Amino acid sequence: MRPFIAHYVAELEGVDNKQINNPKLFLQSMLAVAKKLHLTLVDKPHIHCFKPHGLSLIFILAESHLAAHTWPEKNFMNVDIQVCSAQVSLKQLGPLLKKQFNPTIISCGPV
Repeated sequence: MRPFIAHYVAELEGVDNKQINNPKLFLQSMLAVAKKLHLTLVDKPHIHCFKPHGLSLIFILAESHLAAHTWPEKNFMNVDIQVCSAQVSLKQLGPLLKKQFNPTIISCGPV
């Protein structure tokens, strides 16, 4: 029997490039999303800053993982989240990302 796995991907366009190129702001925003989804970080978040711009962030979760990548020069970001707990619902991921990042276009849903 297969384990429970929920996998969502979100793409956000028209995001403020300052917010998604500032490691501190980006981390705060993504932590707020994780908290609202009731996700449990098991280690410190890792964030990598690319030169001249762009960020990649990873949360290792008790429930699995969350990864986010930004392209500030294109006002674009991508979020990939997988959970292996039926206790966690990812249905609010899109609205939570929209609230945190105010994109002009967002697509979000299960893979």
